[in-house]
Amino acid sequence: MSLPLEGGRPCGLCSNPVPFDLLVEVHVGPTRRHPHADVVVWLCVACAVDVSAGPADDRKHVGGRQ
Repeated sequence: MSLPLEGGRPCGLCSNPVPFDLLVEVHVGPTRRHPHADVVVWLCVACAVDVSAGPADDRKHVGGRQ
């Protein structure tokens, strides 16, 4: 099933068409190229969960302690 782009847009990561109501705003910045920028991308829910989960090892260092 294909969604018309008039009622949505492609996910910024997987490029699947997504209705506007289901897009999630994800803040991923700053970057090395723009260290003071707040980089925002619009992703489908599945990609937003993958991006925000991060590597499993990062969860061990919450609060600077192991």
